[in-house]
Amino acid sequence: MRPDDSPPARDADVDAAGETPTLGRRLTRPRTVVIALVITLVAVALLTPEPFPNTGSLSARDPGASGAMGFAEVAERLGWPVEVRARPLAPPLDTSVVYLVLEPPIPLRASEIGAVLDAVRAGGGLVVSAAPPLLADSLERAIGVRAIAALPRRLSVPASVTTDTLCPPGLSTRGLLPAPGGGALITRAGVRPAAVFATGSAIAAALPLDRAQFEAELAGDSAALRRITEARRDIRRDGVAAVEAEGEVRIGRDSVLPAVAGFTLGAGRVLYAASPSVLRNDVLRHCPWGADMVAIRGLEWVSAGERPPLVFDEYHHGAGQGPGLFRRVGDALLNTAPGRTVLTVGLGLFLLMLTRGARPLAPAARLRYERRSALEHVDALARAYAQVGATRTAARRLVRGLRRRHAATTRIEDDDAFLARVAERHPRLAGPVTLLRQACTTPVANADMPRLVAAVDTVDSALTHP
Repeated sequence: MRPDDSPPARDADVDAAGETPTLGRRLTRPRTVVIALVITLVAVALLTPEPFPNTGSLSARDPGASGAMGFAEVAERLGWPVEVRARPLAPPLDTSVVYLVLEPPIPLRASEIGAVLDAVRAGGGLVVSAAPPLLADSLERAIGVRAIAALPRRLSVPASVTTDTLCPPGLSTRGLLPAPGGGALITRAGVRPAAVFATGSAIAAALPLDRAQFEAELAGDSAALRRITEARRDIRRDGVAAVEAEGEVRIGRDSVLPAVAGFTLGAGRVLYAASPSVLRNDVLRHCPWGADMVAIRGLEWVSAGERPPLVFDEYHHGAGQGPGLFRRVGDALLNTAPGRTVLTVGLGLFLLMLTRGARPLAPAARLRYERRSALEHVDALARAYAQVGATRTAARRLVRGLRRRHAATTRIEDDDAFLARVAERHPRLAGPVTLLRQACTTPVANADMPRLVAAVDTVDSALTHP
């Protein structure tokens, strides 16, 4: 017989020494440590608060000085349902709401601009400020208005809301941002705003130049654009008193331009703010500037006196476009104090796991020898004993195996008595039993060994299945 070289079977709750491990040893197993470490890292990444990055854009989620959370909260308290949209402006869009596209740092796609303008033409509303180039060009074509920057000196709002006597002391303190301004609206010839909520004072020479540039760009007149560019350069260099751009223009006095105005587009309305500063948190909270009244009056006009839902486009401010789980986990581990602590502890546990699991020599598998019954390999035993002529020993071993196998039935210690009792209880086994009793005392020829094996099988089968 060949020994079994397979490693011994091991119970899951028993270690290599054959002892049941303690709770401490179970908790320090490599598998347990790795699972606990992974769960901790994911929990830290998901539970670590992410501060909103103050990018200076008009985001309804930004409570900083440059954000627009104050505008959204004031509108909601005055009865407008407010929704923060964190998905693209994909068509079709609801035509009964007012969309607010306020200084988006991520440009809108052409399909999104078309969907928004179609919704406005069908009866919706749009509030836009610091429009991206593609959206600004679309508005020029649709309503004939353009926002210009840097020319206005100051913003003018109704005098009834700019006097300090009507403002509470706590709201009269100037904020972090400069006075709202820095932008104005110029319109195509023959286009007039449906409503003006704030105006800006601009250098008079800039007005005809900007109007002429607007008309020349629409007409595609490159020669006129070249003359206007040279005139602008002359004004910045020399401050001349007169320039020729589509006729002589007198300068040296101020001209008033709309800064926040409303325009109709189909069945809907567009509220256009030339400067995004009008809607910023730190400008709205400064009562003497009156920007809060400008924002609310403009919102009432674009809502046609009702309270439709206000949908703030936050998708183009980064909402819904955040990093994936792996990047968040990496940022949490490297850029936050709790994450660096978890990373240090994790590296320490990893080193501990390496030191505990290191072995100078490969473990050797223990050999296991299986003890087999004579009845399981009776043919092999019979051949072995037949080769040496030990027929009586073979017969005795076979009979002893039978007796051990059926000892619970017979309760007899002696082999010969066991065979006698079997013959007495099972008369049909008298022939095989007699053959076995004779083989135990008298040598048997090698040719008769198969008969001896057959007799053992017959007796065993009869006792197993009576």
